[in-house]
Amino acid sequence: MNYLKQSFMSIAYPPSTSTLTELVPIDISMLRLETHHHGKVLIIRSFVDPIHVQAFQTAVEDESGAVDRLALYNEDPAMTPVKVLPKGAIFAIKEPYYKGSADGGYTIRVDHPSDLIVLQPGHHLIPLAWALQAVDLAKSALKWKEDGNTAYLEKDYFGAVDNYTRGIEACGDHDVTLRCDLLRNRAAANLGLARYESAFNDAESAIVPESSPNSVQNNIKTHGRLGRAAYALGDWNSADAHYAQALLLKPDDLDFLTARKCCRPSEGGEFR
Repeated sequence: MNYLKQSFMSIAYPPSTSTLTELVPIDISMLRLETHHHGKVLIIRSFVDPIHVQAFQTAVEDESGAVDRLALYNEDPAMTPVKVLPKGAIFAIKEPYYKGSADGGYTIRVDHPSDLIVLQPGHHLIPLAWALQAVDLAKSALKWKEDGNTAYLEKDYFGAVDNYTRGIEACGDHDVTLRCDLLRNRAAANLGLARYESAFNDAESAIVPESSPNSVQNNIKTHGRLGRAAYALGDWNSADAHYAQALLLKPDDLDFLTARKCCRPSEGGEFR
Protein backbone atom coordinates (compact mmCIF):
# COMPACT_ATOMS: atom_id res chain seq x y z
CA MET A 1 0.00 0.00 0.00
CA ASN A 2 1.29 3.44 -0.92
CA TYR A 3 0.69 6.51 1.25
CA LEU A 4 0.43 9.98 -0.21
CA LYS A 5 1.58 12.93 1.85
CA GLN A 6 -0.60 15.98 1.37
CA SER A 7 -1.83 19.09 3.09
CA PHE A 8 -5.39 19.71 4.21
CA MET A 9 -7.26 22.09 1.93
CA SER A 10 -7.88 25.51 3.41
CA ILE A 11 -9.52 28.77 2.49
CA ALA A 12 -7.33 30.58 -0.03
CA TYR A 13 -5.54 33.65 1.25
CA PRO A 14 -4.65 36.65 -0.94
CA PRO A 15 -1.12 37.03 -2.30
CA SER A 16 1.27 39.28 -0.44
CA THR A 17 1.50 42.81 -1.80
CA SER A 18 4.41 43.80 0.45
CA THR A 19 7.94 44.25 -0.84
CA LEU A 20 10.80 42.30 0.72
CA THR A 21 12.17 45.47 2.30
CA GLU A 22 8.89 45.97 4.16
CA LEU A 23 8.96 42.52 5.78
CA VAL A 24 10.72 41.40 8.98
CA PRO A 25 12.82 38.19 8.72
CA ILE A 26 11.84 35.21 10.87
CA ASP A 27 13.13 31.64 11.06
CA ILE A 28 11.39 28.27 11.06
CA SER A 29 11.26 28.05 14.86
CA MET A 30 9.05 31.14 14.93
CA LEU A 31 6.36 29.66 12.67
CA ARG A 32 3.00 28.99 14.33
CA LEU A 33 0.59 26.30 13.15
CA GLU A 34 -2.41 27.44 11.07
CA THR A 35 -1.01 30.95 11.04
CA HIS A 36 -0.50 33.39 8.20
CA HIS A 37 2.54 35.38 9.31
CA HIS A 38 1.70 38.87 8.12
CA GLY A 39 4.55 41.35 7.88
CA LYS A 40 7.18 38.59 7.99
CA VAL A 41 9.55 36.94 5.51
CA LEU A 42 11.16 33.51 5.82
CA ILE A 43 14.57 32.90 4.22
CA ILE A 44 15.12 29.23 3.43
CA ARG A 45 17.33 27.00 1.25
CA SER A 46 16.28 23.78 -0.46
CA PHE A 47 18.58 20.82 0.07
CA VAL A 48 16.93 17.87 -1.73
CA ASP A 49 15.68 17.16 -5.23
CA PRO A 50 12.10 18.44 -5.51
CA ILE A 51 9.03 16.43 -6.53
CA HIS A 52 5.61 17.28 -7.97
CA VAL A 53 2.71 15.54 -6.24
CA GLN A 54 -0.35 17.83 -6.20
CA ALA A 55 2.10 20.60 -5.35
CA PHE A 56 5.76 21.26 -6.03
CA GLN A 57 7.44 20.01 -2.86
CA THR A 58 10.91 19.99 -1.35
CA ALA A 59 12.71 20.01 1.99
CA VAL A 60 14.18 23.29 3.21
CA GLU A 61 16.39 24.62 5.98
CA ASP A 62 16.93 28.01 7.53
CA GLU A 63 20.16 29.66 8.64
CA SER A 64 20.06 27.95 12.04
CA GLY A 65 19.80 24.50 10.47
CA ALA A 66 16.12 23.91 11.31
CA VAL A 67 14.37 21.93 8.57
CA ASP A 68 10.82 21.62 7.29
CA ARG A 69 8.77 20.85 4.20
CA LEU A 70 7.74 23.36 1.55
CA ALA A 71 4.74 22.94 -0.76
CA LEU A 72 4.12 25.37 -3.61
CA TYR A 73 0.65 25.33 -5.19
CA ASN A 74 -0.85 26.97 -8.30
CA GLU A 75 2.40 26.93 -10.24
CA ASP A 76 2.30 26.03 -13.95
CA PRO A 77 2.03 22.21 -13.96
CA ALA A 78 4.02 22.08 -17.20
CA MET A 79 7.09 23.26 -15.29
CA THR A 80 9.54 20.65 -14.04
CA PRO A 81 10.23 20.48 -10.28
CA VAL A 82 13.93 21.28 -10.71
CA LYS A 83 13.02 24.48 -12.54
CA VAL A 84 10.58 25.60 -9.86
CA LEU A 85 12.44 24.53 -6.70
CA PRO A 86 16.04 23.80 -7.67
CA LYS A 87 18.17 22.05 -5.10
CA GLY A 88 20.48 24.50 -3.36
CA ALA A 89 18.46 27.59 -4.28
CA ILE A 90 17.77 30.24 -1.64
CA PHE A 91 14.21 31.56 -1.37
CA ALA A 92 12.35 34.31 0.42
CA ILE A 93 8.76 33.40 1.35
CA LYS A 94 6.67 36.49 1.85
CA GLU A 95 4.20 36.27 4.75
CA PRO A 96 4.50 32.47 5.09
CA TYR A 97 1.58 30.21 5.98
CA TYR A 98 2.22 27.19 8.22
CA LYS A 99 -0.14 24.22 7.90
CA GLY A 100 -0.69 20.81 9.36
CA SER A 101 -0.60 17.97 6.82
CA ALA A 102 -2.66 14.80 6.52
CA ASP A 103 0.22 12.61 7.71
CA GLY A 104 0.42 14.43 11.02
CA GLY A 105 3.37 16.59 10.02
CA TYR A 106 3.71 20.24 9.11
CA THR A 107 4.27 22.12 5.88
CA ILE A 108 5.21 25.64 4.85
CA ARG A 109 2.46 26.16 2.31
CA VAL A 110 2.67 28.73 -0.48
CA ASP A 111 -0.52 29.20 -2.47
CA HIS A 112 0.75 32.04 -4.65
CA PRO A 113 3.96 31.61 -6.69
CA SER A 114 4.49 35.38 -6.46
CA ASP A 115 5.06 34.93 -2.70
CA LEU A 116 8.11 32.74 -3.32
CA ILE A 117 11.12 34.78 -4.43
CA VAL A 118 14.38 33.24 -5.61
CA LEU A 119 17.22 35.28 -4.12
CA GLN A 120 20.07 35.87 -6.55
CA PRO A 121 23.72 35.85 -5.40
CA GLY A 122 24.59 39.08 -3.64
CA HIS A 123 21.07 39.76 -2.34
CA HIS A 124 21.21 41.45 1.06
CA LEU A 125 18.78 38.97 2.62
CA ILE A 126 21.03 35.96 1.99
CA PRO A 127 22.74 34.96 5.26
CA LEU A 128 26.48 35.58 5.21
CA ALA A 129 27.33 31.91 5.82
CA TRP A 130 25.27 30.86 2.80
CA ALA A 131 26.75 33.61 0.66
CA LEU A 132 30.29 32.42 1.42
CA GLN A 133 29.32 28.79 0.78
CA ALA A 134 27.76 29.78 -2.53
CA VAL A 135 31.06 31.30 -3.62
CA ASP A 136 32.93 28.15 -2.57
CA LEU A 137 30.51 25.80 -4.32
CA ALA A 138 30.12 27.86 -7.45
CA LYS A 139 32.71 28.35 -10.13
CA SER A 140 35.77 29.90 -8.51
CA ALA A 141 37.13 33.33 -9.33
CA LEU A 142 40.35 31.69 -10.49
CA LYS A 143 38.44 29.49 -12.95
CA TRP A 144 36.62 32.55 -14.30
CA LYS A 145 40.02 34.19 -14.75
CA GLU A 146 41.35 31.17 -16.65
CA ASP A 147 38.31 31.11 -18.92
CA GLY A 148 38.65 34.85 -19.47
CA ASN A 149 42.30 34.42 -20.44
CA THR A 150 41.33 31.72 -22.94
CA ALA A 151 38.69 33.97 -24.47
CA TYR A 152 41.15 36.87 -24.62
CA LEU A 153 43.78 34.79 -26.44
CA GLU A 154 41.09 33.83 -28.95
CA LYS A 155 40.32 37.57 -29.34
CA ASP A 156 36.84 36.99 -27.95
CA TYR A 157 36.97 40.22 -26.00
CA PHE A 158 33.27 40.24 -25.14
CA GLY A 159 33.59 36.76 -23.67
CA ALA A 160 36.74 37.77 -21.83
CA VAL A 161 35.06 40.79 -20.23
CA ASP A 162 32.12 38.63 -19.16
CA ASN A 163 34.37 35.99 -17.58
CA TYR A 164 36.54 38.54 -15.81
CA THR A 165 33.46 40.35 -14.51
CA ARG A 166 32.04 37.12 -13.10
CA GLY A 167 35.41 36.40 -11.54
CA ILE A 168 35.43 39.80 -9.85
CA GLU A 169 31.94 39.12 -8.48
CA ALA A 170 32.98 35.67 -7.21
CA CYS A 171 36.19 37.05 -5.73
CA GLY A 172 34.62 39.92 -3.80
CA ASP A 173 37.05 41.63 -1.45
CA HIS A 174 38.48 38.40 -0.02
CA ASP A 175 41.50 38.08 -2.34
CA VAL A 176 42.87 41.51 -3.23
CA THR A 177 45.67 40.15 -5.44
CA LEU A 178 43.32 38.02 -7.55
CA ARG A 179 40.83 40.87 -7.78
CA CYS A 180 43.54 43.18 -9.14
CA ASP A 181 44.58 40.50 -11.65
CA LEU A 182 41.00 40.25 -12.90
CA LEU A 183 40.64 44.04 -13.14
CA ARG A 184 43.96 44.35 -14.98
CA ASN A 185 42.94 41.64 -17.43
CA ARG A 186 39.50 43.16 -17.95
CA ALA A 187 41.21 46.45 -18.74
CA ALA A 188 43.11 44.69 -21.54
CA ALA A 189 39.89 43.17 -22.89
CA ASN A 190 38.15 46.55 -22.75
CA LEU A 191 41.03 48.04 -24.73
CA GLY A 192 40.40 45.36 -27.34
CA LEU A 193 36.76 46.51 -27.49
CA ALA A 194 37.78 50.20 -27.67
CA ARG A 195 36.02 50.80 -24.36
CA TYR A 196 38.75 53.15 -23.27
CA GLU A 197 37.05 54.77 -20.29
CA SER A 198 36.15 51.36 -18.82
CA ALA A 199 39.69 50.17 -19.50
CA PHE A 200 41.15 53.18 -17.71
CA ASN A 201 38.86 52.73 -14.69
CA ASP A 202 39.68 49.02 -14.44
CA ALA A 203 43.42 49.57 -14.70
CA GLU A 204 43.35 52.41 -12.20
CA SER A 205 41.70 50.06 -9.69
CA ALA A 206 44.27 47.34 -10.43
CA ILE A 207 47.38 49.15 -9.17
CA VAL A 208 48.83 47.13 -6.30
CA PRO A 209 51.04 48.29 -3.38
CA GLU A 210 54.79 47.78 -3.70
CA SER A 211 54.62 45.23 -0.89
CA SER A 212 52.32 42.95 -2.91
CA PRO A 213 53.73 39.84 -4.63
CA ASN A 214 54.94 40.55 -8.18
CA SER A 215 53.99 44.21 -7.73
CA VAL A 216 56.62 45.47 -10.21
CA GLN A 217 55.58 43.23 -13.10
CA ASN A 218 51.89 43.74 -12.41
CA ASN A 219 52.15 47.51 -12.15
CA ILE A 220 54.21 47.69 -15.35
CA LYS A 221 51.27 46.12 -17.20
CA THR A 222 48.79 48.29 -15.35
CA HIS A 223 50.50 51.60 -16.12
CA GLY A 224 50.96 50.52 -19.73
CA ARG A 225 47.22 49.92 -20.05
CA LEU A 226 46.46 53.19 -18.30
CA GLY A 227 48.73 54.94 -20.79
CA ARG A 228 47.01 53.31 -23.78
CA ALA A 229 43.54 54.13 -22.49
CA ALA A 230 44.42 57.72 -21.61
CA TYR A 231 46.03 58.26 -25.03
CA ALA A 232 42.95 56.92 -26.81
CA LEU A 233 40.81 59.27 -24.71
CA GLY A 234 42.98 62.21 -25.76
CA ASP A 235 44.38 62.81 -22.29
CA TRP A 236 48.01 63.25 -23.37
CA ASN A 237 49.29 64.37 -19.98
CA SER A 238 47.83 61.36 -18.20
CA ALA A 239 49.12 59.02 -20.89
CA ASP A 240 52.61 60.53 -20.65
CA ALA A 241 52.56 60.23 -16.84
CA HIS A 242 51.58 56.56 -16.88
CA TYR A 243 54.11 55.64 -19.56
CA ALA A 244 56.74 57.49 -17.50
CA GLN A 245 55.71 55.48 -14.44
CA ALA A 246 55.97 52.25 -16.43
CA LEU A 247 59.46 53.26 -17.58
CA LEU A 248 60.53 53.85 -13.98
CA LEU A 249 59.74 50.20 -13.37
CA LYS A 250 61.14 48.99 -16.71
CA PRO A 251 63.53 51.68 -18.08
CA ASP A 252 64.58 49.98 -21.34
CA ASP A 253 61.16 49.00 -22.65
CA LEU A 254 61.10 50.16 -26.29
CA ASP A 255 57.31 49.99 -26.55
CA PHE A 256 56.88 52.40 -23.64
CA LEU A 257 59.63 54.70 -24.94
CA THR A 258 57.95 54.87 -28.34
CA ALA A 259 54.48 55.32 -26.83
CA ARG A 260 55.69 58.15 -24.61
CA LYS A 261 57.14 60.02 -27.60
CA CYS A 262 53.69 59.87 -29.17
CA CYS A 263 52.28 61.70 -26.16
CA ARG A 264 54.40 64.76 -26.88
CA PRO A 265 53.78 67.24 -29.70
CA SER A 266 56.05 67.22 -32.72
CA GLU A 267 57.81 70.36 -34.01
CA GLY A 268 54.66 71.28 -35.87
CA GLY A 269 52.69 71.27 -32.64
CA GLU A 270 50.74 68.10 -33.46
CA PHE A 271 50.77 64.86 -31.53
CA ARG A 272 52.31 61.94 -33.29
